[in-house]
Amino acid sequence: MTTFIVGGTKKTLRMDDRNGIDHSADFIGNTAHGMTIDSEGNYIASADDFAWWERVISEYMAMDEQIAEYTDKYGYDAVDSWLETTHAYDSDLEDMPSRVSAALADLKDAT
Repeated sequence: MTTFIVGGTKKTLRMDDRNGIDHSADFIGNTAHGMTIDSEGNYIASADDFAWWERVISEYMAMDEQIAEYTDKYGYDAVDSWLETTHAYDSDLEDMPSRVSAALADLKDAT
């Protein structure tokens, strides 16, 4: 769980995978360049910034679930190869879920 301080209030975000493992700290920590962190490890964020992270994490969790569903159906190698071939991962952080979703829809149409 990752904690933010928004307007003096603590708010938390989780980014759970299918196994219930929370990846929010790694995800945010690897991408939150320039965010201020207090002495307790909380990110200091505006309401807009927190809402952005909340939306992006939700979209990534949905993307990960969609990838898992396609992997279950078509196999890991086919899905991984398709996403690499279509360059679905080559985008800005907030655009990746929609690009991956579109690429997966194309995979479905191609099979």
